[in-house]
Amino acid sequence: MTVPPRWQPQVVLEAPRRRFRIQLGADELRVQTGTTSNATGGRPRAVFDLRWRDSRPVDFLSPLSIATIDGPLGATNERLVFTGIVEEATVDGDVLHVAGHGAHELAERTIGRLTSSVSVPELVHLMARSAGLGDDRLNIEGIDDLPQEVVQVVVPVDGVRLPTLSVGDDVHFTADARVRAAFAGLGDDDAPVYAVTYVEATRLYDAEERGLAAISAAVDLLLATCAYGLSSRPGGAPLPFSRTRARARPTLRPTVHVQGVSSRRRWCRDRTSFTTAAGADVVALLASWPELARPASTAVADGLAALRRATDAVAGPVERVQALWNALEFYAAGARVHKLLPRPARQELLAAVAATSLTEEQKSRARHVLNELNTPPLLLRLKARVAQDGVPVTLAEMDLLVQLRRRRNDSAHGRSAAAVTAEQLDWAVSVAARLFLFRHVSESG
Repeated sequence: MTVPPRWQPQVVLEAPRRRFRIQLGADELRVQTGTTSNATGGRPRAVFDLRWRDSRPVDFLSPLSIATIDGPLGATNERLVFTGIVEEATVDGDVLHVAGHGAHELAERTIGRLTSSVSVPELVHLMARSAGLGDDRLNIEGIDDLPQEVVQVVVPVDGVRLPTLSVGDDVHFTADARVRAAFAGLGDDDAPVYAVTYVEATRLYDAEERGLAAISAAVDLLLATCAYGLSSRPGGAPLPFSRTRARARPTLRPTVHVQGVSSRRRWCRDRTSFTTAAGADVVALLASWPELARPASTAVADGLAALRRATDAVAGPVERVQALWNALEFYAAGARVHKLLPRPARQELLAAVAATSLTEEQKSRARHVLNELNTPPLLLRLKARVAQDGVPVTLAEMDLLVQLRRRRNDSAHGRSAAAVTAEQLDWAVSVAARLFLFRHVSESG
């Protein structure tokens, strides 16, 4: 394999005295040749060849990792030399030429307008975190030398007309001219009011995240009072009403001003992030997917409309997970699942309930539960539909969908949900797209 001159190879994957583990998602790949490298001033890159006839299908949107294994056979002394994503795979006979990049977030996401007076390490930290990189993937020299201090976080708010007001213990709203002036550089010095809070932090980005969470919660509380239409408060005290106030929708603007109270380091920025433009070659897509020329069924079309929302890289992870599972509900609809209780067994249980000394209300509830025993849960219907459609889905991929379902349920029921990475969401969306396209190809006959 030819290595461009600008690359500085670190590891040759066919080296005889060193073993390698190359994983795409949970699949370990059998690679013929390849290299990993660092380009000076660029991103890590990996290239390798594999024979697709010797491998089961793999998902190119799942995370890619390469590790060296030192020591005798059976040793587990691994060292990661590359983590990233597949950028491109081309077919050459029975060989797939695969190229991957690390730190793809920095190339695929950009931050909005920014004015700042912070150190270079803190600016690099802002750009990396805004692009989606977690602190566990960052090693920025000097970032741990920043001072811990009280940090002011300010966000412009529309849909509110009020004098200075405090909501909760942490957030107050003001139209003070000094607060307003901080946004002049971004053109947001015309908001009716500004939400202000203070947090203690070392890094401004961390302060921004925590401050925004407190401000968002306060604005949501204001919104609830605007949408409240009952004529009395809890407890019975009468309330005045204004249709104008009921139609108000307090909303945060996408800009934020963050400043250390002691150090005076600061930035004012547009929090909107943008994905870099990418276009699909329609001719190539039609060559690979001739079924695109046929219309999708209603079930597939409805599911793909929901899946589109899950592909939005700018949306928050909670919204993307919700949209993903909305799409999967469309996919699983109508799945044939074996009934847990045959009719005679269910009738026997219903008769037993009727003969108990339970109250009528308790009996009604018990009958309802018994009648629901043959209604399979969504995950069971999803697995049944996958099997019926013959879609290749690995255990690791099904586990990923199950994890995201749990996080979706945690969010929906007000429980604290574990963090979801962009890589997990992209992989899950790819699995969902696979399900719908297998269905579409089957229906297109």
